Amino acid sequence: MRLKHLQNSNIDYEAWDDCISKSYNSLPYAYSWYLDIVSPGWEAIVSDNYEYVMPLPVKSKYKIPYLVQPVLSQQLGIFSKKEINEPIVDEFVKRIPHYSYELNLNEYNFHSKALIYPNFTLDLNQPYEKITEAYSKNTKRNIDKAEKLNLIVKEEISLTQFIEFYYSVEKKFPHVQKNVFTKLIERGIEKKSITLYGVYSA
Repeated sequence: MRLKHLQNSNIDYEAWDDCISKSYNSLPYAYSWYLDIVSPGWEAIVSDNYEYVMPLPVKSKYKIPYLVQPVLSQQLGIFSKKEINEPIVDEFVKRIPHYSYELNLNEYNFHSKALIYPNFTLDLNQPYEKITEAYSKNTKRNIDKAEKLNLIVKEEISLTQFIEFYYSVEKKFPHVQKNVFTKLIERGIEKKSITLYGVYSA
């Protein structure tokens, strides 16, 4: 497989997004519009015809480039509609042009030398009744409590409402930069990739 490293200005965004949308391991974090916001100037490793792609979220310190997992991007790595096996992952990792990197590959990028962290996902390709069968007793109790409170779920709350609420709640982790967070949600709504919901008491 022929791989090439591309600077941001040389990436074909249309071919890139087409690859991400058709990948069996597609993730929102890998679309060009998302990367532009969380990692301006990102670079890439791509195969011929963009059949396999890997974003490189590059930063620079003292003019030395390095890679680091961007905020609000749980996983990146290699994406394709074709099989991604360990030799392919190995080939891409070897082609990373920057000495220092710390990246979370996606769960379909298995590599025997990589650390594997737990990833909690919920398969939504089954009926709700089937999904709830696997809920713990505590989760079922919490759902019952919520139903008795007559909570109201509203779709399409405003960006201002969402941002104000998000930054008013005390969290155990650092706040994301407000301008990055706001831009990301604005663009996501524009791209029909993000919907905002609010839960209100009666």
